[in-house]
Amino acid sequence: MSHNDPSLKPADRIRLGHPSRLHPETQELTFLVIGLFAVFAVMMAHDEIVQNLVATGWIVAAQAEKYELVVGAVLLVVWSAIIVRLVGIVRRARSPENVDG
Repeated sequence: MSHNDPSLKPADRIRLGHPSRLHPETQELTFLVIGLFAVFAVMMAHDEIVQNLVATGWIVAAQAEKYELVVGAVLLVVWSAIIVRLVGIVRRARSPENVDG
């Protein structure tokens, strides 16, 4: 039985591997995990990003704290959306019709 066998259930097809052999479910899972790492990295640096925007004149210094909060809130919403999608993938993979028993 090949990993590329279309008769495999999604739970059997979610795995890491070479990108050209990835199934849609696994690609989606991989991109979501990469997205979590990217959002986490930006969350760790969002204060410095706003400071750089103030230094270059894109944001007025008096408004910097407000922009830090806005950027943080947007990143939290993006993080939450990624987590919700990951939970959906895991639930779909663990649904009774996809689990051998």
